[in-house]
Amino acid sequence: MIFHTIVHRVQALELLARFVDIGSWAVLEALFVGVFPYVLKLLQSGTKELRNSLAFIWAKILIVDPKCCEDLLNDEGFMYFIDIVRDRTVQPRYKIVPTFVICTLMNHHGRVAQEKFFWADLLEITMDLLNQQEVQNCKMLCVWLLVGLGKLWNNFDKARWQAVRSTHYIEVSNFLLDDVPEVRAAACMFFF
Repeated sequence: MIFHTIVHRVQALELLARFVDIGSWAVLEALFVGVFPYVLKLLQSGTKELRNSLAFIWAKILIVDPKCCEDLLNDEGFMYFIDIVRDRTVQPRYKIVPTFVICTLMNHHGRVAQEKFFWADLLEITMDLLNQQEVQNCKMLCVWLLVGLGKLWNNFDKARWQAVRSTHYIEVSNFLLDDVPEVRAAACMFFF
């Protein structure tokens, strides 16, 4: 009931995020008591104060129960995470978790997720971000953006050809020379 009141929604989500951070058993308990429909419905909310906690909660849910990916893909809930990543007012470090969620969706639902993210323009959004100096300085975000590109590109010719036609592969190849090994490894995913 606390998720229905606007006044306490932000605080309740912060507490839920702290709870699910305890471990997988906490995520399962939260799902068991019926929090799932509420966090799914909150993806329709435009409240920016909810973004960090809600993205974190979803990341934890998807790690513990990958079946929940279907609900995000079927109900277009994945667009919530695309919107966070696309938003220029969001600092790069706050885009890491939503980008992880996007990668997780593609990991568990291959072609279906690839199609949806392709039509949501993930390739262009990601390349725009990777060309920003502020994003390039946030190495963990670079890793997940590059992993996401690799997942989008993997055995999916539409995305491959779009990347080739727009010469994005040249831009990604610059990350093969990055000073952080994880970034270099993630860039390799784009090519294999």
